[in-house]
Amino acid sequence: MLVTYDECKERLSKYLGRSSNDRMIQFLSSMASACATSTASLPFDNMKTKLQKMKKGPDGKFPYDNMWDCMKKTARNEGITGFWAGLPTYYFRVGPHAMITLLASEYLRRLMF
Repeated sequence: MLVTYDECKERLSKYLGRSSNDRMIQFLSSMASACATSTASLPFDNMKTKLQKMKKGPDGKFPYDNMWDCMKKTARNEGITGFWAGLPTYYFRVGPHAMITLLASEYLRRLMF
């Protein structure tokens, strides 16, 4: 989250010719960082959720042995896009958190320095 935020802030500042302390630059950078954070973390969250919700089948076995088995079966059964199932919903849960955290840290940094 922090790496993408700083990188976006730097690139947007150069592209738009504004200071990295400009609030619009910080807002746009936090939005981009929230998108990157959601996209990068959702596959792991989906696997965690599948492992947490799994129940024994009729044969008494769990559907997944471990995280890697879950990933392999998800790719085979749902395709590569199965890792990002529910991305819009996940973004609306994680995105505001990331944006508020990043913008609050900028505000606090200004107060301290």
